[in-house]
Amino acid sequence: PMMKYQYNENLLTKIYEPVVYPNPFAGSTMISYSLPVDSQVNIALFSTHGKMILSLKDTYEQAGDYQLSVESEDILPGIYFCKIIINNQIFGRKIICWK
Repeated sequence: PMMKYQYNENLLTKIYEPVVYPNPFAGSTMISYSLPVDSQVNIALFSTHGKMILSLKDTYEQAGDYQLSVESEDILPGIYFCKIIINNQIFGRKIICWK
């Protein structure tokens, strides 16, 4: 995963950019992310018009590495935007579902 550094509470903390693979996908894809510290995590899929289609996660998680599966049976074929919020830091990923 790509690494990004954030200065937080006078400490340099590694924040790993979330990765979606495979993308485009048919069947399922994985959203992988790492938490350097215990964090609030919110992950949702949005249409190209900005409407939330699917809430995938909204929970507090311990530090560590995580993977979340997105199944094509849960959404229609098309282009989506995955919004990932980790401790108020927002990441966006375009996801293409072929079915």
